[in-house]
Amino acid sequence: DKALTTNKEWNTSLTSTQDGAFLKTLLFQFNELWDKATLLKDYIEQYKKIYDENKKAISLTTIPSREIEILSPNPMQIAFTKSLSESVKRGDRRGLLISATGTGKTYASAFGIREINPKRVLFLAHRALLLSQGILSYKRVMGKEKRFLLFTGESKERNIEKADFVFATSELLGKEDILEAIPKNSFDFIVIDEVHKAASPTYQRIINHFEPKYLLGMTATPERTDDANAIFSLFHHNILYEIRLKDALELDLLCPFHYYGVTDLKGINDETYDKKDFAKLYSEERINFIIQESRFYGYDGTRLKGLVFVSREEDGALLSRKLNERGYKTRFLSGKDKTTEREEAIRLLEKDDNADGSYLDFIITIDIFNEGVDIPSINQVLLLRPTESSIIFIQQLGRGLRKSPTKHFVNIIDFIGNYDTNFMIPKAFSYNGDKEAARKVLVHGGNLPGISTVEFDEIAKERIFHAIAKTSFSTKEEFKTAVLSLANKLHRLPSYQDFLSYTDFEPNRIIEKYGSYPAFLKTIEKTLPRFITLPLFSKFELSILDVIGNALGGGIRVEEPLLLLSLIEGKNLKEFEEDLFKTYGKIIEPLKWNTIKKVFEGKWDPYYSLAITQGNFELVEAFRKALQTNKRFFQEVRSLLLYEIDRANRLFFPLYEGTDLSLFKQYSYKEVCLGLNYEKNLTAVIGGYKFDKRTNTFPIFVNYDKDPNLESSTNYFDKFINERLFSWESKKKRHLDSREFDPLLRPTSPQAQIYLFVRKANKDKDNDAKKFFFLGKIKPIGEAKEVLREVEEKGQKKPLSYVDINFLLEKEVRKDIYDYLTANIKEREE
Repeated sequence: DKALTTNKEWNTSLTSTQDGAFLKTLLFQFNELWDKATLLKDYIEQYKKIYDENKKAISLTTIPSREIEILSPNPMQIAFTKSLSESVKRGDRRGLLISATGTGKTYASAFGIREINPKRVLFLAHRALLLSQGILSYKRVMGKEKRFLLFTGESKERNIEKADFVFATSELLGKEDILEAIPKNSFDFIVIDEVHKAASPTYQRIINHFEPKYLLGMTATPERTDDANAIFSLFHHNILYEIRLKDALELDLLCPFHYYGVTDLKGINDETYDKKDFAKLYSEERINFIIQESRFYGYDGTRLKGLVFVSREEDGALLSRKLNERGYKTRFLSGKDKTTEREEAIRLLEKDDNADGSYLDFIITIDIFNEGVDIPSINQVLLLRPTESSIIFIQQLGRGLRKSPTKHFVNIIDFIGNYDTNFMIPKAFSYNGDKEAARKVLVHGGNLPGISTVEFDEIAKERIFHAIAKTSFSTKEEFKTAVLSLANKLHRLPSYQDFLSYTDFEPNRIIEKYGSYPAFLKTIEKTLPRFITLPLFSKFELSILDVIGNALGGGIRVEEPLLLLSLIEGKNLKEFEEDLFKTYGKIIEPLKWNTIKKVFEGKWDPYYSLAITQGNFELVEAFRKALQTNKRFFQEVRSLLLYEIDRANRLFFPLYEGTDLSLFKQYSYKEVCLGLNYEKNLTAVIGGYKFDKRTNTFPIFVNYDKDPNLESSTNYFDKFINERLFSWESKKKRHLDSREFDPLLRPTSPQAQIYLFVRKANKDKDNDAKKFFFLGKIKPIGEAKEVLREVEEKGQKKPLSYVDINFLLEKEVRKDIYDYLTANIKEREE
């Protein structure tokens, strides 16, 4: 206890001589403490035993106390209960709850049913263990006055009429003689747990037999069937609530995790797996390495309880044998094993007492534990296979995320070989799927909620950087998958808002590449489900949608989309200005009005010359007529504008002082020109920096990582000195008296506003990876210098002059962005 109550702390930064008084005092205190220290080697083992026993005692004593604890629903359960109540009031007959294992689905259903208060309830599951857990949860929510019955092959009580809540296995209830003996209207409300199994004949027989007022399905993985549409269709595509990994972590519903991406041994790559080269995959050296890393990163708990994912049955059987030879107790499970064998293996893994020698250290599997299996006490997950799908990666990682009194966190150890699909790993953690976010995960671990962390060793980072660089994240196939999966889920063509409500996918990625969402849908029309019929738009209407989605700023600020929305809804300019001020507190100055007018008249961007208004913001006749005659076109325009307004509020807020830009967000050259209200799009002539006299602004754009293939004359010496100090170099052949530096070095009144924009590099084919981080205002500090450098230009060495200026940033660069921009990571290809 003294370590927590008696201590000395030094936390200081100073300059001192070797004989300085403070330094002498500090060294004296340190040496005094060091000399008093005693070796605790003999006590360590005894202390460990005491600690482990206390931990067990704590976990055991907390379980009974929870029986008398007054339960309150968590935020997810509150939101679900509200959604279920609204669904029942609407007259819906079925609904689906999609929520990861460990987030409290069973309790959520109990709270929802308590709110609705049906007379009799049937709770169905495919395993008796799930029913036993379910009854305990329901009793805690419903109280003692309700009557409960466990209806399984082992239960003796079969008189279901006596119970308010019947918990039954599908296997028993699905038997024809038992099912036919139960009246169809016996239950007002039926709950099916792990409903992704409900497409089976047994479940179908049960569902078709009963006539409840409401049928609720619960699952973490509704797509885990041969027919991706089957479960959604079964529940009338009525998704009551869906919670994703990031949301669950933010709400503290899951156990925190620490993910470690470690470099696998050289030679472990796609070819090794394709050729089934077991001599490399499970050599003595690699088995030693797997054991070494497992021990190094460790686990939280009284003993190791691990889950290992491999690629094939041969891998799993061989790995299990090799680990068992090293003294570990492991079992390989595949889809061929019976349910009873799986449950016995889970029991042996979960055992705390291993004194009798009957336990498991690891269960090794391929994919049978991707979903639908609850092993709360797992404290280590080993990933020993290429990551080929972000979805499966998250499912496998999630196996260890259920909370348990025996652990505070779970360690995920991913052995990263030289695989082409390595980019899937940071993509899974980046949520929105764009490249820059994936790269930031590599450097900084992403912005995960709570104490969860993501770390990669240096070689693993280099391998993944290479995989990201050579892969497009904005392919037609990627966009098609996003559309089709959501269409099957909702049984309709997804709207912009649907993507935001049910996925992490940002529709603007489609708009940037294809001009508009309808234009992209036309390219995949033949692969769309039969229940979808695309609206018909003329070439002119598609051009208008392209202008709205791209020329109006793509949703980086609200003015343009809100103005056009007001115009198509019949409002005038005064009403628009009132709405803008009332909702956003914004007033449009003449400078900005001029920019907006040029945008709407097709005079701001040379790539978008199609006008949508004329005169005093009057809709052009062809546009007005299209809105009146094509109802679907009007709906599409309105939906797109609402999405852009939402995007501006969601992603580009709050605004940085005096601009329409948001600090630390990413912008293209064109978006900066619009955000600073330039008279036209100057992308083609910016060239690194550009003073705009009309707005009195001087944005500076920097590619932080220089292209080694460029001549040294254009590889400028730009670098961060620290989070608030940036060293910048001008274009070549510049001097201190060059006129272009007047706003920087010889400012007049009012002084120009200098802004810094930095991106990692400019060598990516995806647009989202070419945008700059906006780092706010900067001002020159110290003395600017003219330097002469010996560089290469047009194949010849020559001295060229540059101007070097140090800038002080008004705001310190946010740590994750600073770490990402300054990280020195090469793309490794072996």
